[in-house]
Amino acid sequence: MRGDGYLQRQDEPVVAASTFNPDHILAAFNDYRRVDIPNNTSLPGSAVSGWIGLSRSNDRGHTWYGSIVPCFPGDTAAICASSPLSGLQASSDPSLATTPGGHFYLGGLFFTLGGISNVAVIHYRDVPDTDGGDTIRYQGAVIVDKGSQSDDGNFNDKPATAADIARGTTNASICGPVFIAYTIFTGGGWVPFHK
Repeated sequence: MRGDGYLQRQDEPVVAASTFNPDHILAAFNDYRRVDIPNNTSLPGSAVSGWIGLSRSNDRGHTWYGSIVPCFPGDTAAICASSPLSGLQASSDPSLATTPGGHFYLGGLFFTLGGISNVAVIHYRDVPDTDGGDTIRYQGAVIVDKGSQSDDGNFNDKPATAADIARGTTNASICGPVFIAYTIFTGGGWVPFHK
């Protein structure tokens, strides 16, 4: 995969093909490309936690191009000035759903360690590009639910995302409802597992 020069760890992958063009595929995963790069002082911000990574293919999976969901710690892109993901330390647990018209909905956790845990949905869309550029483009992010600000409050975990077609219309490009389910752990703080 191009875009991960250090070949760091990725796990818990999910993948979906575009409803606009099945040659266009989006994969998401827990991504640690910003973690454990020894002696590198050039990384902006804190590089101690993973973030949801992305890979795109425009040729049915023969070639992949990597990136990270925008607004990770240290991301200075203009869209991050108003993003609800800005200021959070880590993200994980991606899930993907697609709808007609080339829409991708990426559910995930975006959180601060020992602090708030947000369930968010990030919207991408497969947009036709006759110049041969990247067709799967970021459309925005929405926080669906917020956990608590402490270790012993509510902690949101493990989202799953699904989508339906739009009802009552013949326009194939209109999205139906998008659903996200997740677990809420309540109170007591984090307790390590012991056998």
